Amino acid sequence: MVEYKDRLVQAMTAAEMKTADLADRLGLSYQAIKKVVDGNTKALTAENSARAAQLLNVSSDWLALGEGTMARSSVMPYSDLSPAPIPGRPSIAVPVLSNSASMGSGAELLEHDVLTGDLKLSQEWVTQRIKPSNVQALRFIHAYGDSMKGTFNDGDILLVDTGIRLVDIDGVYVLCAHDRLFVKRVRQRWDGQFEISSDNPSIKTSDLLDGREQLDVRGRVLWAWNGQKL
Repeated sequence: MVEYKDRLVQAMTAAEMKTADLADRLGLSYQAIKKVVDGNTKALTAENSARAAQLLNVSSDWLALGEGTMARSSVMPYSDLSPAPIPGRPSIAVPVLSNSASMGSGAELLEHDVLTGDLKLSQEWVTQRIKPSNVQALRFIHAYGDSMKGTFNDGDILLVDTGIRLVDIDGVYVLCAHDRLFVKRVRQRWDGQFEISSDNPSIKTSDLLDGREQLDVRGRVLWAWNGQKL
């Protein structure tokens, strides 16, 4: 049976990393690693073993438990995903609109969406974390006002799925009414009516839709560029 110490030595040899180097990278003493390598200590702690696997570029399950293969998976764990493009991996260019949406009295519509450039995102992050209706429907817009303060702030950039044109789940939506754009929270009540509200408790107001309003859903906000998934 291959023991932990054997897997650790195998990983260190493959990575051309010496005992002293691994100890230094992990912030442990030379003797702490040496005891594991010599079999005097059964294994590193779960936390240090996971860190060692990352440093040695091997599978953490293989190192800790002997399960699976030594090679580290090419798919990043969900918790490690970042919006930033990953060098050598596919990215997605999301257009930035010059249009904006208001978190207050409403922002005037532009006759046509005007692009001011794009921002690149990690494809893995988009497909695994954001999961839009259609990647091509993603757009960035700026939001202004303080009615959604606490969720996002004045001037924050919002990632919007413009492929969503119906309120399918409770969430934050970009809405068009009276030739103006608004960013508001929409939820469906038990009686079937939709309630539109703001998140800022100091100015929280709500309206009910009874079907007579001319309201156009322009998309659902998926992410606020302060790091909050919506």
